[in-house]
Amino acid sequence: MKKVYGLFFVLVVLVLLVVLFYKTHQDRQSIEKKVSVFSGFVNHEKAIIEQQMFAQNNKQWPAKFNVSFFEDFIEIEILIQILSEQSVSGFDLNQVKQNWLDAIDAKYNNRFSVNAFSETIPLVFKVKFSSYKGAHRVVVGSNRFAIDTHHWSVLMDANIAAHEVGHFIGAFDEYSNGATNEKEIYKGSLMGKNTKTGEMFPRHLKLIESKLSEILSTKAVVVLQMENEYEN
Repeated sequence: MKKVYGLFFVLVVLVLLVVLFYKTHQDRQSIEKKVSVFSGFVNHEKAIIEQQMFAQNNKQWPAKFNVSFFEDFIEIEILIQILSEQSVSGFDLNQVKQNWLDAIDAKYNNRFSVNAFSETIPLVFKVKFSSYKGAHRVVVGSNRFAIDTHHWSVLMDANIAAHEVGHFIGAFDEYSNGATNEKEIYKGSLMGKNTKTGEMFPRHLKLIESKLSEILSTKAVVVLQMENEYEN
C-alpha cells in the first residue's frame, strides 16, 4: 500500500513538473513573440515618409515626417524650418516657438497608440525646429490674418500650430472651404474650426497608419485613441 501511495505521489509530482514546464515554455514564447513584434525594427534607419496630399477642392500640400521604432514606443518626427520676416524679433520668435511646441505636445502625445500583431505600443510625436533642407518650410510674420500651412504668425493662437502640424502628417481640414477629403465636416475637432479645444482623432492619422502598414508588412495596423473622453 505504501508503494502504491509512493507511486501515486511520484506521478503527481511528474504531472506538476510537466505542467510547470509547459507553462514556462508558453510564457517564454509569448514574451519572445511580444518583443519580436517591434524590436526587429529598433535598429533600422528611420523611415522618411513623403507624400503629396490632394484635397477635394484641388488644394494640395506635402506631408513629410520620419518614423523611428524604439523598444517601447514608435516616434513620429516632424521637422520644421522656421524663416522669420524682418518684423519678427528673435526674442518673440523663441517665445512663440516654445508655445507652439507645448500646444503640439498637448494635442498629440499621450493620446494615441498603434496596434499590430495583437500588440499595442504608444505613438509619440516629436516636432523639431531644424535647418534641414528637407524640413517643412514655414515663414513666420506678424500678420495674424495671413495664416496657412506654410505661413504662421507670432500673434496666432499656439493651437493653430498644432492644426498645421496635422497637415504635415497628412490630416485634412474638417471645415467648409478647407483642404477637405470628406463631405462630412467636424467643426469641433482640431482639424476643424475649433483649434483651441478641438482634439485630434485616429481618423486624422490615416496616412501614418497606412505607412506603418507598409513598414511592418501587414494590413492589420490600427491607430487607437488612448483616451475615450473626447467627442467628434
